[in-house]
Amino acid sequence: TVRAIDFHEGDAINASALKALIVQGARLNRSLDRLGKPR
Repeated sequence: TVRAIDFHEGDAINASALKALIVQGARLNRSLDRLGKPR
C-alpha cells in the first residue's frame, strides 16, 4: 500500500498538523508490527 500527500508550490502547510500526522502514522505502523500484521 502506498499513501501520499501531494504538496504544490505555494501551498500553505500547517507544520504542527503535518508533524502530528507523521507521528500518528509511525505509531500505527509500530502497533501493527507488534501484532504481526502485514502492512
